Amino acid sequence: MRTIALLICCATLTSLGCRQRPLLAPPGPTSYQQGQAVIHDPYPQNDIGVEEQASRPRDYQKPLAEPVRDRLYRDASPWWQFGG
Repeated sequence: MRTIALLICCATLTSLGCRQRPLLAPPGPTSYQQGQAVIHDPYPQNDIGVEEQASRPRDYQKPLAEPVRDRLYRDASPWWQFGG
């Protein structure tokens, strides 16, 4: 019984060390939030479907062009260049 408790304690302490940030942490500075919003744009793209200006917020009326969207992950992550 004591060994099981010790194993559970060690597993708990090990798993707590792997967390990157708390679950209820603030989302970060404004520049970081804006950068993430550009990369992960949840609004419909105008070149894919019907252009609907009312669905996008005022600050995001002009989405990124398709060639720029295609390069976002490849330019941001060096390991994407090995994929193909």
